[in-house]
Amino acid sequence: MKRLSWFVFWLLCAQCIAETPLQEAKNKYFTIHYPPRYLHTATILSAEADRFAQGFCGELRIQRPSKPIPVILDPHAAKGEIYPAPRWVNGFYDPSDGTIVLKTLERLNRRQEAELLTVFRHEAVHALLDLEDRGLPRWLEEGLAQTFSSGFTIWDGRLLLQVPRGEMAALLRESAFTSGDTARLAYPLAAGATAYLRELGGHNLRILLDRCRTMPFQQAFTSVYGTNQKIFLLMFRESFLSRYTITSLLVTDEGLLTMLSILALVLLSARHVRIRRRLARLDDGVPPEDLYRDMAETETITIMPEEAASDRTPGDRHPE
Repeated sequence: MKRLSWFVFWLLCAQCIAETPLQEAKNKYFTIHYPPRYLHTATILSAEADRFAQGFCGELRIQRPSKPIPVILDPHAAKGEIYPAPRWVNGFYDPSDGTIVLKTLERLNRRQEAELLTVFRHEAVHALLDLEDRGLPRWLEEGLAQTFSSGFTIWDGRLLLQVPRGEMAALLRESAFTSGDTARLAYPLAAGATAYLRELGGHNLRILLDRCRTMPFQQAFTSVYGTNQKIFLLMFRESFLSRYTITSLLVTDEGLLTMLSILALVLLSARHVRIRRRLARLDDGVPPEDLYRDMAETETITIMPEEAASDRTPGDRHPE
């Protein structure tokens, strides 16, 4: 009976928590809806939300929200994107009602706060792009979401170099982003391809997004860049991914600095090991030969003329 009473008590508590109305943190472009215990997390998002929207819409010159986009902090959300969010935080954008849903923890450390903002930026890009109907392919939309949230890393480049040339086009299809086996390659590839488009000129990318509102994507892409997607992927591999080969990484400033750092660590480690071995031999009462050798090489004995004369005996004969 006592156990049943405790079970009913905790069930009522859980129901009260579930029925607690969500609080709101209103901003110009996003409104954060959160349980009261998630106040700190909502404050972090509020500080970042409008600033990110201004930067993203300003760079691409796209429409800003006319009314705030709802962002719901739901610790029980089960849905989410397959990649690349960690397990403890995930999110998705629901185009049916224009809502961003984020699943996260109640208390976050600094690293987790940064990861939460990364997931928010990713989903915010989807929401901002959805304000106008452009008919963008999945790879470009995910690529923009990735480059404006987490960017393209060295490890992404090293991973994509393992993909055969003939398989890259398949990784940009819609289905590649819905399977865990291919999503781990599709998302970095989309991010890299989009980063390369930004390098080719932000002005061209803005024109592409603008033309996609009035013409099919492939036609708009060819009219802006003068080539089709197949040739573009070859250019991307030769001009962009080639920077992430071992040879290319070593000749960069970062690569040389890394090699020097590794060499310094190896030398310090070798010196540390040698000193420990000497101390161990001294503890065993066996003076190391190399210690005496070092002493013989470094110590000098200076004999003054007066001391040399006093050491001579009367019978000593010295040549003139």
